[in-house]
Amino acid sequence: MDEDVVKDELVGSIHFNIKEVLEIYNGKMNWKNVYGCPDGVSGHNSDRMNANPEIASWWKGRVLV
Repeated sequence: MDEDVVKDELVGSIHFNIKEVLEIYNGKMNWKNVYGCPDGVSGHNSDRMNANPEIASWWKGRVLV
């Protein structure tokens, strides 16, 4: 989520199965990528990209899980 004065918006997302992460990586830390729409773009398609990383076109960062 971003921080705006008017409205906070979803800017990217990540989907993963915690059981799968625990089994595959055996409790070790692992980086997962976050994807969303390009910066400065808005509308229906950008909202879909921010909510569904599998259709997103822009890498937003990563999270250590």
